[in-house]
Amino acid sequence: MVAKVCYGFIGNRMMDPYGREAERCLLEGATPAEVDGALEDFGMAMGILAVYDLAGVDIGHLTRVARQHLLPRDPSFYRPAAMLNECGWIGQKAGRGYYRYDGTDRKRAVDPEVVAMIHEEGRRLNIPQRKPERQEIRERCLYAMINEGALLLEEGIALRASDIDVVYTADYGFPATAAARCSMPTRSDSRWCTTRSSSSRRRSIPNTGSRRRC
Repeated sequence: MVAKVCYGFIGNRMMDPYGREAERCLLEGATPAEVDGALEDFGMAMGILAVYDLAGVDIGHLTRVARQHLLPRDPSFYRPAAMLNECGWIGQKAGRGYYRYDGTDRKRAVDPEVVAMIHEEGRRLNIPQRKPERQEIRERCLYAMINEGALLLEEGIALRASDIDVVYTADYGFPATAAARCSMPTRSDSRWCTTRSSSSRRRSIPNTGSRRRC
């Protein structure tokens, strides 16, 4: 797939706000299993938090540390991931992350200590504990992703909405039956879905103008 150069190209850049909303839902009182369950029920191959555990929670965290000057000055921004890194609970390779992985099969299990730690941090940050429902979790996470896709089109990073669909269905486990949702912003206002996410539209990262395959 051809894309202009920017942070994360198409796939990883769209994953950034997707994960942000998932983590915000945790701070508001949801559990990792509830967040991932809502996304997997929609049709995602894996929930985003399980994906982070599989890839390594430290990978995204270290990237954010390196790009800290470009990120929102918000103490809640990806705070659960930062806390897991502080504890050394960086996913499957450590046996703990958002979930526990006690067996050799690395089957994920609820970790009450992690859940309690994240919820306590949400209270410390004065985030209302409202336990988002399944539909809200799904809408907030997916709309944040779609909105970033709209920005990619607006900035000319992606050539067309169907290119985004191909990237997400082929490489990121997005259900093919729902792929048209990635194209929705091109049929209306490109910022139509910001109202459901917890954070305002973040500043776009300038691109270099050249294109690469991603």
